[in-house]
Amino acid sequence: MTPYNLYPGGDAATLWMIGITTIALAYLHIAQAIWIKTPSVALMFSS
Repeated sequence: MTPYNLYPGGDAATLWMIGITTIALAYLHIAQAIWIKTPSVALMFSS
């Protein structure tokens, strides 16, 4: 899957945003997994 095909007029900024979004989603997914495994940390940050 290439961003160029999804966005014919896509430039560097568009590709950069796609990259940031993908990394952010992956980071949140990992953070959520850690969050669930460590209730004490979750309680500390949620307070």
